[in-house]
Amino acid sequence: MNITHVIFYPGQGGAEQYIYLQTKYALKNGHHVNFVLGKDGPLVARIKEMGCTIDYVKMRSPFDLRAILALKKIFSETNAEVVHTHFLRENFLVIAASLFNKKKVFSTVHRIEKKNFIQEKFNRIYSLFLNKFIAVSPLAKDLLLKEGISEKKIELIPNGVEIGPFSSEEVLRELKIEAGKKVISYVGRMTHEKGHDMLLKAFSRLQLDNAVLVLVGDGDLRKNIENDIKKLKLEGKVILTGNRDRGYEIIGSSDLYVQPSKLENMPLSVEEAMLLGIPIVASKIAAHELLLEDERYGTLFTGEDDLVEKLAFCLLNQKFVLEKAKKAREYSENNLTAEKMWQKTLRLYETA
Repeated sequence: MNITHVIFYPGQGGAEQYIYLQTKYALKNGHHVNFVLGKDGPLVARIKEMGCTIDYVKMRSPFDLRAILALKKIFSETNAEVVHTHFLRENFLVIAASLFNKKKVFSTVHRIEKKNFIQEKFNRIYSLFLNKFIAVSPLAKDLLLKEGISEKKIELIPNGVEIGPFSSEEVLRELKIEAGKKVISYVGRMTHEKGHDMLLKAFSRLQLDNAVLVLVGDGDLRKNIENDIKKLKLEGKVILTGNRDRGYEIIGSSDLYVQPSKLENMPLSVEEAMLLGIPIVASKIAAHELLLEDERYGTLFTGEDDLVEKLAFCLLNQKFVLEKAKKAREYSENNLTAEKMWQKTLRLYETA
């Protein structure tokens, strides 16, 4: 099968990890994968590493006629059977281009941000020509239904993750973390909704001298976070690694994984912590409540004071939290692996 992924900006977030894993398993199972990108980005190196072909098309807007014609030409030349899109701009362009050559089009909903009136209208219009929306969580499915998308057009396929081999000793040595330290980690883009500010304030109040916080990721708020570390006198206790393709290596080398996000759809890093059997403390938002089944597989917090208390409790009561982590690992092995995600996606492609 010839599969083409279309994404305007190939960055380094959950959507890109999803695309990477889908591509990895497609190639592993003998399928051909091509990419159409709007610009360069961090994902490009990983695409090239897998040996996939890349075409570039300037996607100036969802109504860019030149982009539509360029996409139509590429789909024909590459003999694309399935076209898989990931965000609003690409969705409309691909639907318009595919009308000419009747390609099968699927669109994954990675975010659960509310659309404006015009975006909702266009979403409904092009859903008529789309084979399926893929919702990576029940929250994404609910959002589509509220936007007036027919349930027949929605397929729920939860995000899946994959853990490769790594050495915790080597990771801790690389980070220059001394033996005996309690390591708390967080993997996430440095943007407002990810909650780094509250996490740093809570960590500064933690009465544990041997605790270290490792933040994996980058983004617009990197400088603000660096300033907060100085203001809170956390130099030497907080480590910033920048972007990292295999953030799970940090998570798996930690005593505790924390996720203070204000908004999530189906957080891959929490799934990775579950699959690794690492205790989790996460904000009490709908995505975390669903994924952790309230507190069956982890610990939820509300607000800064509660976060301070939960961090301390989990670090000092490892036996209790490791029991939850063990259950989380068993659940994720049965339900949240990248291979299971790919198999469900492939069945959807084939059904079309």
